[in-house]
Amino acid sequence: MTRDSMPRDAELHARVVAGDLAALEEVFERHCPAVYAQALHATGDQVKAEDVTRDVFAGYWERPMGYDPVEDSLEDYLVALSAGRAPTRPRNHGAGRA
Repeated sequence: MTRDSMPRDAELHARVVAGDLAALEEVFERHCPAVYAQALHATGDQVKAEDVTRDVFAGYWERPMGYDPVEDSLEDYLVALSAGRAPTRPRNHGAGRA
């Protein structure tokens, strides 16, 4: 996400806080790929990553005041939520050893 997109995100965030569902849809369109990529990386599973992504945006809609535009970009905030909600895939220690 570029610095140029941050003013647009600030505007969208203010609209989400005001209950504007169209703004949430635009936030989703703009940031879903990054949130999903983080969730997929963490879970290693497409279905779980989709669930985490859905949970992140639902949580943002329900509690938009958790985001502080002074502290982070909106995308960084949403990706961090994704990382915190994603069940991590188990590590395969010793794989390939005889």
